[in-house]
Amino acid sequence: MYYGAPSDQDSSIVHIKFSEIDKKQETHKIFGKSVNNTKRHVWHFIDAEFQCSRLMMGLCEGEIGGWTVWPPHEHAKEKEEVYLYFNMGKAFAVQCVYDDIDKPYAVEMIKEGDLVTVPKGYHPNVCCPGGRISYIYCMVAKEAGKRDFMDLHFQKIYGEKF
Repeated sequence: MYYGAPSDQDSSIVHIKFSEIDKKQETHKIFGKSVNNTKRHVWHFIDAEFQCSRLMMGLCEGEIGGWTVWPPHEHAKEKEEVYLYFNMGKAFAVQCVYDDIDKPYAVEMIKEGDLVTVPKGYHPNVCCPGGRISYIYCMVAKEAGKRDFMDLHFQKIYGEKF
């Protein structure tokens, strides 16, 4: 399997500095809650405002021992996604990918440097106690111009506001 983000737009090379993304409220979002261990920081580097056709990209950092994709969601009709895990030290995470929770496509231990592709399915993950998940996400819209990051389909049994 391979990923691509073909574009019919011309654009220039852009150097994106994390220090600039970090200080903007519109690009640095906080999702989840500390009370249920789902709080995480998300920095959207390449969002719907960025001049491109299909690509969305950013960074996510969870709290210690926390979930970073909660509630479980999927977006297979609209997007495909890749996670590249980094800055986890000796910690490990568990990545799940499934449409049917009783018959998962994958339930894997993830460590720093691992790459996970999510072409379809719900894809929650959680880090071990004392560790923190950090990853770069790269999403590709299947249809040019359909780059709404929050166009997600939450798993009904967990709801949107867990």
